Amino acid sequence: MSENAVPSQTLTEYCNSLDYYNVNFDVYNRVSQRINRFSDWIDKSLPKLADSMEISLPATGTLNVLSVGAGNGTIDSRILPHLRDKVHPNVRAIFLEPDLHTFQQCQDLVGKESPRLQGKSGGGQFWQFLNTSLGQEKDFFTSFDLEEACRKQNIMISEVQPIGIYVNVSCCFDPPQELTEDGRYLLDTITRSVNFAQTAAAELRKDVLRFLRSDTCSSITADGQVILDGSNSAYIIRRP
Repeated sequence: MSENAVPSQTLTEYCNSLDYYNVNFDVYNRVSQRINRFSDWIDKSLPKLADSMEISLPATGTLNVLSVGAGNGTIDSRILPHLRDKVHPNVRAIFLEPDLHTFQQCQDLVGKESPRLQGKSGGGQFWQFLNTSLGQEKDFFTSFDLEEACRKQNIMISEVQPIGIYVNVSCCFDPPQELTEDGRYLLDTITRSVNFAQTAAAELRKDVLRFLRSDTCSSITADGQVILDGSNSAYIIRRP
């Protein structure tokens, strides 16, 4: 493997390892308390957002929603009934989820209803870095793509509501042979790779960890903990 080579297993192979994909994501959810953070947003911010959408949406219209990285639908199953009951009965939804089995779980749980939830965050910045700087294949969708697509189509984003999700990734910076299980799974989750610490060239691993630690992606606490900004956002687009 050359000094600048990327791991041979990219996101497609990562997602094809179903058990590994699910274990990785479970660790990420636990460490970031992602479900709790979304639940806080649903309880505190979604009602006001729903009120503003109800005012602007005509009775004959359709509420279009997009869920990027919907997972197994746990969050969507809470948001969508609220939107359907409080905003509009006609909901057309699209899921974007790289793992087919997880996608099917999501469909089973919430049918064809899904929210538009994906944000520009430290995580998004990091994955963009992997694409543009390290040559990793573009086989997943981020907020950068969403915003670029809107720009090219002259679609104005009316409102962005951040959903704060922060992940302590300090355990990812230990030497490969000393990584804890959480550290290994988190590093694979955020790099979208399988066994990144062991398969990546030393120089590549150094570059990736340096960027992950940078203030573009993370903040450093007083006691030296590295906290990745993995925040999501709700994008609201209103028809003129």
